[in-house]
Amino acid sequence: MEDDEELNDINKSFNRVFLSSVNQTDFIINRLGEVKSTSEIIIDETQFSQISNPDIFNIISETKKVLPAYEISNHILNKDYLNIEKYSADKLIAASSRQRQAKFFSKALSVLDSENYKKFLEWLDQYYHLMM
Repeated sequence: MEDDEELNDINKSFNRVFLSSVNQTDFIINRLGEVKSTSEIIIDETQFSQISNPDIFNIISETKKVLPAYEISNHILNKDYLNIEKYSADKLIAASSRQRQAKFFSKALSVLDSENYKKFLEWLDQYYHLMM
């Protein structure tokens, strides 16, 4: 019984230290190959960043946080204990309704070549169906 209590105390101590340091330790690779902490990463739930470059995503989302490497599954990064900020559909809708972002968004779309514009329209169609 005493061993169980001691093991329980050790587990609690480990968990407390782990959770307090997880946001301060660089261990997630971003899209540029740099290693970042969870507090420097943002998850794009809208998948807008899949059709735009990271700079456009950062301007539209008004964040300095970076996107994780494509190879890292959002399913893994969505763990509550990682406490990674998520860019949701609600945030994208709100950003696109603000004049500054709407103008930038429009300008960014106007310079897309036909292939990337088609990718944008496909994303928009998927996004619309997800929202309905």
